Amino acid sequence: MIKILEKLTRLPECAVLLVHHHREPVMLYPKLEENGFEATANKIEENYYKVLISRKK
Repeated sequence: MIKILEKLTRLPECAVLLVHHHREPVMLYPKLEENGFEATANKIEENYYKVLISRKK
């Protein structure tokens, strides 16, 4: 979670961050909300999620 939050500090305004994760990062969602981001998680298969993170509009 720390690495993702660090990357977001350098994310350009109109960019998105694609995260490949082994589970849905539910503990990350409140932190994203606090920092003005939103996320959409897609379960690709068991133990594999793609999470798109972007700034709230």
